[in-house]
Amino acid sequence: MEFEELTTARYSSRKYDGKKIDDGTIKQIKDMIRNSPSAVNLQPWKIKIVDDSELKEKLAPHIFGGQTQVPSCSHMMILCANTEWDSLLKQI
Repeated sequence: MEFEELTTARYSSRKYDGKKIDDGTIKQIKDMIRNSPSAVNLQPWKIKIVDDSELKEKLAPHIFGGQTQVPSCSHMMILCANTEWDSLLKQI
């Protein structure tokens, strides 16, 4: 499957197979996120990637709908948006 296909495909994972995503792929994902542009070059987001099993277990009850498959995922990506536009604009 090509990258564009991957980014537009939609499906719901009900169970993960236990395979870990390799460090090289995680690094590539982090680099793509870090290099993603935004309006006025503000990048008003933080991305947290969690691979610690214990932490995933603790976070699972707080995920929308109590999705029980989350602790078994290879990595959990948490997207945090900064919506304080006034403070962001003052930075520039």
